[in-house]
Amino acid sequence: VVTGELWDDVIATRILQPAGLRQTVSLPEQVLLHENAVGHFPSEDGGWAAPPMWSVPRMAGPAGTLCATASDVVRFAAHHLDGADETLLSPATRTLMQTTAVAVADSEIDERCALGWHRRKANTHELIGHTGGNMGQGGMLWIEQESGTAVCVLVNGMADMQLMERVLRSSSRTRETARRCAARS
Repeated sequence: VVTGELWDDVIATRILQPAGLRQTVSLPEQVLLHENAVGHFPSEDGGWAAPPMWSVPRMAGPAGTLCATASDVVRFAAHHLDGADETLLSPATRTLMQTTAVAVADSEIDERCALGWHRRKANTHELIGHTGGNMGQGGMLWIEQESGTAVCVLVNGMADMQLMERVLRSSSRTRETARRCAARS
């Protein structure tokens, strides 16, 4: 609306291309040109069932029509690390995007919201990230600035959203254990 261009074109020219995300697309006809997976939901018989449609309607594009590989998601994360090049974001914009704007009420995990990012602690580590899913697919990206670590998990089964949380907790504990061992040697 601001530029008069289509959302898909703006995302491609202002984010995906400058960030070098060559395997991230927003249109179904683009997805067909790459390896892809259909989302699934648990079925009544204990198995898995594909959703009745592949993606959300086009009007909901910003809410979840981007399809990306894990390597592209991690490449995107690198642009949000302290000291990253300014191809995509200036340091001031990066800081603004990561600054807590609202605390999530009654959050058991002390989650806070910034501009497009969520902030939380995992063990003793401060993380920024985002999770989401639709049509039986889900994704998670969490970044720890201190170590420059990004954790990305993509799933094609909505029951696997709990798996994403377990991976996040496990990777945080693994990094903490590795740091303690390195400090002792």
